[in-house]
Amino acid sequence: MRTRRTLGLGVVAALAALALAAPVSAQETVQRQGTEVPIAGLAAAGVDEPITRGEVISRAKTWLTANNGGPVPYDMGGWFGGYRADCSGFVSMAWKLGSSRTTESLPAVSQRIAKNDLLPGDVLGKLGPGTGGPAGHVVIFEAWANDARTAYTGIEQAGSPGHTVRRTIPYPYFGDSSYLPWRYNRITDARPVDRVSDVNSDGFGDLIGVDANGELFGYNNATLVSGDRSPFTGETWRNAGGDWSAVTTLASGDVTGDGYADLVGVEGNSLVVYANGALVSPGGKPYGGVTWRYDGAWSGVSHVAVADVTGDGFGDLVAVERSGVLVVYANGSKVNPGGKPFGGETYRMGQGWGGVKHLGVADLNRDGFGDLVAVDGNGELFGYNNATLVSGDRKPFTGETWRIRNSNWSAVKQFSVMDASGDGYADIIAVEPDGKLAMYANGSLVNPGGIPYTNRTWSAAGDWSGVRTLA
Repeated sequence: MRTRRTLGLGVVAALAALALAAPVSAQETVQRQGTEVPIAGLAAAGVDEPITRGEVISRAKTWLTANNGGPVPYDMGGWFGGYRADCSGFVSMAWKLGSSRTTESLPAVSQRIAKNDLLPGDVLGKLGPGTGGPAGHVVIFEAWANDARTAYTGIEQAGSPGHTVRRTIPYPYFGDSSYLPWRYNRITDARPVDRVSDVNSDGFGDLIGVDANGELFGYNNATLVSGDRSPFTGETWRNAGGDWSAVTTLASGDVTGDGYADLVGVEGNSLVVYANGALVSPGGKPYGGVTWRYDGAWSGVSHVAVADVTGDGFGDLVAVERSGVLVVYANGSKVNPGGKPFGGETYRMGQGWGGVKHLGVADLNRDGFGDLVAVDGNGELFGYNNATLVSGDRKPFTGETWRIRNSNWSAVKQFSVMDASGDGYADIIAVEPDGKLAMYANGSLVNPGGIPYTNRTWSAAGDWSGVRTLA
């Protein structure tokens, strides 16, 4: 694994239109629908039940690599994983339906929506009576590809190129205006469960820090109430008189699975976990005392982050040892004695991380799994998207996904990754070399190549250079 090439703070990329895939003929892309068949031999747990948008997109993406590392072949008469290997069977799989429906029967479990209401996991298609045979087709909507909403990223089981494909599609479907937006009746708009830095469980990342005097303080996110949608406008709480100066690294995430971000830090040779406690503590202040302490050689850890890496709704621990090894401790609260979250390491993922200057983990692409963002020894910003669903051994971070070359984040003093904008896509909050607090909005839906963090989108006056740690 290499950690040497990534993106950086000062890079400003022009927003360019994404290149559209070449249109294909209707005869190539549509399918002859098969008969609706109940799912046989497939685990029935959860079928026809409410499903989150993140889970729909995650399930859809599995067919991109499920065929021995490649996409599932398109086959009107064939089956894959219990579902028909055509477009409506693919949607039935992604929606986790109890039967492999056709383009004629999908409307029985969905409803028409307006173009501007489209969200991840909805579909565009020729659906309803009379759309069988060579006429019907359906594609899963993932995200808009540009601000004008003239193109979108779609995932489909297509006759051309003959397999599952994720591509940019002109709205509504390569010039065919008969395609209409639909929504599964049981899809939920809930954001992914993970709450990195969300102290008050409102869906927006909050800021936690330790100041020069060692006191812990917090800025609740003010995006919805500040006039200019600035996220951090003033201090919300402070644990006055406390001394956190011995905490060398700090991270926040929902360790207990209750929707409120907890704190995890390295203090001397110990790892300490502070459950949030805001709902029961006097004055609603969080982090009143240590909930769990792990004694041992934790002083040998240079970075920690907490995020839902495994997709089960509980924050897992990601650590970089000074030896350069990246380690993941999956959260075992449901099975460990006393509900203790971290019982032992789950994945150890090789050398080469020792030169990393900053590291954070949060959901970059709104699929419900924590992704990794870091600054390498050369100052470049880079990312590893979570590969849990596609790697053979379910290891989360198997290869570099993107890098902003020639960027320079070397002089950044503090670094935190969280969904500060509340859109489900993690942003970066940094203390820059001049001491200003700055936000780099994700931007992956509109930036060329889908690369995030190409632009500083907000900064605050003042000097944050004295802050010891930021989470």
